Amino acid sequence: MLNFKGYWPFIAVRMMIGMTSSGIFVTSHALAMEMVGPKYRLVAGTVREYFYILGYFLITLVAYFLNSNWRLLQVGAI
Repeated sequence: MLNFKGYWPFIAVRMMIGMTSSGIFVTSHALAMEMVGPKYRLVAGTVREYFYILGYFLITLVAYFLNSNWRLLQVGAI
């Protein structure tokens, strides 16, 4: 696990994660669309987005049950 001493190294790492996450999103979308035929691309893209939204709902539940321990939530995010 990463152990940073200070605020600015933490911000730098979070910024790098934010810059690379959009590239991962686009790449996974292109790979998912190439795996299915043209007839099912709309359905495959929609189902793929459902899992993305499900992740947002799950992280909300995790944050709710962690109450005020935001540090544990950040460890899970990295």
